[in-house]
Amino acid sequence: MQHKSNRLVYSPHDLIQFVNSEFACWMDRFSLENLDTAPKKEAPDEMLQSLLQLGREHEQNFLQSLLEQGTDVCRIDHRGGFSATQAAMQAGRAWIYQAALEAGDFLGYADFLVRVDEPSNLGEWSYIPLECKLALQPNPDFVLQSCCYVDLLEYIQGKRPSEFRLLLGDRTQTSFPTEQYIYYFYQVRQDFLAMMANFDPDQRPIPVVGNHGCWQAIADQILHQSDPMRGGRDLLVCSRF
Repeated sequence: MQHKSNRLVYSPHDLIQFVNSEFACWMDRFSLENLDTAPKKEAPDEMLQSLLQLGREHEQNFLQSLLEQGTDVCRIDHRGGFSATQAAMQAGRAWIYQAALEAGDFLGYADFLVRVDEPSNLGEWSYIPLECKLALQPNPDFVLQSCCYVDLLEYIQGKRPSEFRLLLGDRTQTSFPTEQYIYYFYQVRQDFLAMMANFDPDQRPIPVVGNHGCWQAIADQILHQSDPMRGGRDLLVCSRF
């Protein structure tokens, strides 16, 4: 999430964060609005940094394979990216890399947009999103992210993409029918926006045991303070595996 033109705008990552941890989502908002007094986020550890680098390489390798095949690919620079993306869509470019999408309260950067022969406000074509992931199996986070891009594309091109695709770590492409997943996205978005509309900086959610991302250390500290025996029990649970 970020401030833009005196308002808050959100990203697909914010929705994923909300689903995984309302505590972390609250901390993101609190940190944004209290830059001087909020606790600092944890920096990515070496393993996460390595995974991020591998993800970028996976994405770049796929881009290079498209270029070597002579595929028409428009690469978007983030500076002026939204207008450049819309211009590329209106021109009917076959593939659009690092597409910048924005509508309403959300913005995001799709790995790729793929032109398909389905009419829209653009003409006799429209676009669907394709995301590159290192994982060998899809997961709900990937679906939620992709559905957010689907929703942004519908606003821009006047047609909801009929599908979205994932390029997995073994370079297989998997297609997902939008109709089966989009209503899950609508519900998550509604709940997330309700939380943001009713945000209270004095009412921090109590974290539960789980993944709190860059706020994990603070969540663990709060849990330990509320239940000093929890740390020992968690160690016992971990030792069983």
